[in-house]
Amino acid sequence: MPQVYPHLILNNFRTKLGERTANILKHLFPVSKPDTKRIITFANQSDYISFRHHTCEKHGGPKSVELKEIGPRFELRLYKRDIMETGLRQTL
Repeated sequence: MPQVYPHLILNNFRTKLGERTANILKHLFPVSKPDTKRIITFANQSDYISFRHHTCEKHGGPKSVELKEIGPRFELRLYKRDIMETGLRQTL
């Protein structure tokens, strides 16, 4: 069975740190094909990132989509971030 790469949903990564984190997460996965039925969701809320894994099925019309969670599910929290910019090091 060939490797199927998922579509990614990145929700609520609006701050500068959030945008940077979303950029790291999206580069962990190769680009998916348009007909892929797997979906990975990273949702940021209150400094926790929720991970969910779903499959989708279309029923009837274009707006009729059913998501089925297939797991795993877990919560992530950033522990440490190091930045190297112009020779100065900051730890946040």
